[in-house]
Amino acid sequence: MECPYCKTSIPTDASRCPNCGMKIVWNVPASPNSGLWMSVTSMVLSIFTLLCFLGADSVDEDIHGGIILFATPALILGIMAIIQKKAGQGMAIAGVVIAGVIVVLLL
Repeated sequence: MECPYCKTSIPTDASRCPNCGMKIVWNVPASPNSGLWMSVTSMVLSIFTLLCFLGADSVDEDIHGGIILFATPALILGIMAIIQKKAGQGMAIAGVVIAGVIVVLLL
C-alpha cells in the first residue's frame, strides 16, 4: 500500500505513514450480510405477531398491547432495512406488510 498523502510505500498494518507522519485510515469493506439481522428480525416478529393475532379467541386490552408491542419493532426494523437497502429486502418487505396489516386491523 502507499500513503495517500506522500505516495510512500507503507506496510498494511501501519496507523501512520513513516515518511510524512499522516494518520492512515484503512477502509474495511462491510460484510454482505451485515444488515440481514434487521430483515430477519422484522420477519420473525411479524410472524409471531400474526400467530398471536390469529390464535387469540378475542382481542382484549392485554393481547392488543402485546401485539402492538411486537408489531412496532417489526415495522421499524423492516422500514429501516428497506430504506438502508440492507440484505434481505424481501423479508423486510414481508415483515412490514404483515405487521402493518395487523396494526391496521387492530385500530
